[in-house]
Amino acid sequence: MFESEKLREVKAKTELQNPLTARCIAILRQGVKLINEIDEELYVTPEAEGKACVGSHFRHNLDFVLNFLRGLASGKIDYNRRERDLRVEEDRRYAISRFDFVIEELCNLPVDIGCKKVSVRLEESPDNPEISEQWCDSSVLRELEFLHSHTLHHYALIADKLALLGFNVGKGFGVAPSTLQYWAENEQKQGSLGNKSHGTESNLLN
Repeated sequence: MFESEKLREVKAKTELQNPLTARCIAILRQGVKLINEIDEELYVTPEAEGKACVGSHFRHNLDFVLNFLRGLASGKIDYNRRERDLRVEEDRRYAISRFDFVIEELCNLPVDIGCKKVSVRLEESPDNPEISEQWCDSSVLRELEFLHSHTLHHYALIADKLALLGFNVGKGFGVAPSTLQYWAENEQKQGSLGNKSHGTESNLLN
């Protein structure tokens, strides 16, 4: 297990954050827990030729959080300028250290930062390059919600990949909170739901 002392120290700070910051911290910690649970082969091996590995999805998620944090000072968040640090894809220990860093940074955000207004650069489009030169108005609160949703989406993809490689991530990983609540309500009504697939469509469309 590679969980660092620093990560254990910042866990206590989560309670001091606004709910969306705390939710982002929690979902990132969920990812770190999974990285600890799988071995190097599962982390770097794609389920089929030409597919991205689990480490690639974790690196992608990390890039978005890093760009969010870097944009807070200037008030301009550009998700297009990602680091794409391949070491995060290939080295679990290094990946965990980088997630430790962003988790600590999120823990240190002021409680009232959600009200801050920011500008977000639109995603690059090869068919229409002018789009990426445009910026839209947003808020830190809205971007925290986006980061949580974006991370969750890639967790569902990670769960699918690991399932194809023979590893079960568990019932709650990569599943939207509303879906978990729906399942819980049905369990109360019908008893047990039985086994739930982590198929991307089933998790994201419920």
